[in-house]
Amino acid sequence: MAAEHAMAGMVSNEDLHLRLTPLRSPAPGDSARAAEILAGMRRELAKYRDVRVAEDDGFREFIPAAGAPVRHLTKLRWALQARNGLDPARPTSLLYQAGADRSLTLVGAMFTAPPQTSDAELDARLPLSIARWHQHINWCLPPLADAR
Repeated sequence: MAAEHAMAGMVSNEDLHLRLTPLRSPAPGDSARAAEILAGMRRELAKYRDVRVAEDDGFREFIPAAGAPVRHLTKLRWALQARNGLDPARPTSLLYQAGADRSLTLVGAMFTAPPQTSDAELDARLPLSIARWHQHINWCLPPLADAR
């Protein structure tokens, strides 16, 4: 999705905050598998275009930051379920772009996996030739007063 592409251009493995999985060469079937996952995501997540529906369904802003251009709304129950695999209909987080008028536009979804998940296991969840996973290795949090 657009947010993933934007984020991919902002970080590198030299970044002190994130480690990206390596981009792999395409394997037979990667594009078809990714297209199937994306189609399922788009179908199942269309209802969350309205952020109020997401909030009513249990998504909560993860580390609220005043003025953040992209808001992460997370559903902790789905994060726990993600330990077992990727379900395109149940992302850990929904990404919303904040507008100048304070409106929120759904621009992407994020999935999680346990920290010890190997690149091969991540590739089995979502082809690494199509998308890259990132691991937070050094959390930077805003001062508590800024997060309100």
